[in-house]
Amino acid sequence: MRSDLPDLQLLEAFTVLVDEGSVTRAAHRLGLSQPATSHCLARLRRTFDDPLLVRSNGRLMPTQRAMELVPEVAALLAGARRLAAAHEPFDPAASRLTMRLLAPAYIGSLLSVPLAVHLDRQAPGIAVDFIGTGADGGGDRLGSGEADFQLGWWEQPPPQLQSRSLFSEEIVCMTSGRDARFRDGIDLDAFLAARHGRIHQVDKSFTTNTVDRAVEEMGARLSVVLHAPNPFVLAAAVAETSLVATISRRLAARLAALFDIRILPLPFEAPKLRVALYWHQRTHAQASHRWFRSVIAGVARTL
Repeated sequence: MRSDLPDLQLLEAFTVLVDEGSVTRAAHRLGLSQPATSHCLARLRRTFDDPLLVRSNGRLMPTQRAMELVPEVAALLAGARRLAAAHEPFDPAASRLTMRLLAPAYIGSLLSVPLAVHLDRQAPGIAVDFIGTGADGGGDRLGSGEADFQLGWWEQPPPQLQSRSLFSEEIVCMTSGRDARFRDGIDLDAFLAARHGRIHQVDKSFTTNTVDRAVEEMGARLSVVLHAPNPFVLAAAVAETSLVATISRRLAARLAALFDIRILPLPFEAPKLRVALYWHQRTHAQASHRWFRSVIAGVARTL
């Protein structure tokens, strides 16, 4: 075997260095000294004959070659983890795995707290990384090993994916609790005339697609004046302004406990929002993934 091939620990260091953009932060995360982490970076540069990370605006930025390596390295590491898991019994309480979930912002906001509570009690060494995504993207990232699961909905999921339905719910309107105009509800004319706020996403979410499609069929178009970074900022803005937002009922109920907002039915018929958990068939039999799927399903039942 060639002696210049990178070992798994070196590939893990590569992933963390690219993710952190800092030798100091990467060293802390890897549990290594800063000189040892710098040595890893030097070895990686020699192995791949590329700088891999170059300094820009106070941060180490990946080169084009590094970006090309990221999915390949992720797939290699995922494969190595599967090989190790195949020969070791899975003990959630002793595990130090990281589970990476692709999820739209609203689903991550719903699941993060109850999932964290469950893991804190039952599997404190397991880390969870929610990765933002749009309504449809992500299947390739499950296949490459860059992510372990996806939360969302596909009418026709890719054939290589397995799935488990979690819940469905209606889309509702969210307005300020102090806005007297909507004390008795919101009619269609008021909804169409209102200034709207939304959660920023790279791709349109199910809620956004559903609402926009219905409005377009009416020959109208909403005035969207705010794309908030997350649901909590959106709810805070709605509570203090005349903005109207459309959102899932479960998330709206959670936000109403924190902000002065009113939850109202949509002034038109709309299909329910559905959420399922997806994973790649290559991880279907993996013990840690089977356990985590059952945890997600159990947490979803509590929402």
